[in-house]
Amino acid sequence: LTDNCNYTFKTLKHEKNGTKQKTSDQNQNHQLRDREQYYHDTYDSNLNSHSFLGFDTESVPTVPWRKPANPQFKNRPATVQLSTPYSSLIIHLTGNANANHLKPLQAILSDPTVLKVGAGIDEDMLDLYRYNPKLNARSRFDIGGIGSSSKRNRVGLQKLVRAIVGVELPKSKQITMSDWSKVPLDERQLVYASRDAWAGAAVMENLGRMYEEMHVESIAALLAGERDMADIDGRARNRKEAKTEIKAIAAQMSQLSAFLDSSTSGTGKSGGRRNPNGNGNRKGCSHLWRDAMPDEVKREIDRLQDILDQTSPDGLIFFDADSLGLDFSFVE
Repeated sequence: LTDNCNYTFKTLKHEKNGTKQKTSDQNQNHQLRDREQYYHDTYDSNLNSHSFLGFDTESVPTVPWRKPANPQFKNRPATVQLSTPYSSLIIHLTGNANANHLKPLQAILSDPTVLKVGAGIDEDMLDLYRYNPKLNARSRFDIGGIGSSSKRNRVGLQKLVRAIVGVELPKSKQITMSDWSKVPLDERQLVYASRDAWAGAAVMENLGRMYEEMHVESIAALLAGERDMADIDGRARNRKEAKTEIKAIAAQMSQLSAFLDSSTSGTGKSGGRRNPNGNGNRKGCSHLWRDAMPDEVKREIDRLQDILDQTSPDGLIFFDADSLGLDFSFVE
């Protein structure tokens, strides 16, 4: 425990197919050989120029029934988790964002030869970057595109882990919504925090062994043109501002539309003739406010829409389930 960060290591034990993994001497020796082989294959510079770590963060939820134990955790990440398929490091961001104790984390995140792997990773990295711009992550791989057909139709982390690793990934809303600002975190929080980061590393390791296109070097090549976090931050801010302005304009136009509706609904007239539906000319009024909109407002809406089009978040890298031989039918 330091003045600024609490670094906690977790050696992971997970349940496979709903039962605890065996802990016999023979099985422990087998796991040890697997672990040694993993570190040899992943970090031997003669074999690979890149390595990978699972990544995730946790934040303090904003809930009306509880105040965080430490208010300085508001609107920022509370923990950062990094993981191999065998061990996790949980960093509790308990102090100053610019503390020297964050330099090891800064070095790992900025190292382009170490892939950071996780689900929805750019959103987590953006929160971390806004907490401290020196935590500028490179080589970010979102596993959400594996086996998914679109952003709106993702397989999901739990299904990925079941299908690819054969391990159940428990998700507890109670722990998710717990107070991540308290020091120290309890054992349940540490285990929970470690698992999502571990899941990314485990999925990456298993697929990399089975398919050349999922090997760490192949994935690294796909990430060569990624945006840096400063660019992602600027685009996200511009997009949020454009949405806010469009919403304000829409509210004003809605008020105008309501006024025009009310001015005709009571008369039951439309252009001097009775509306056959007996409810005024509401259909006509829905277009009237658009016609009445000043040209400069129309141009402003077009400008804002262009910003939304130009700042749309980058798409996932999709990997077809069939081509990888992945079957998600049994994990419904």
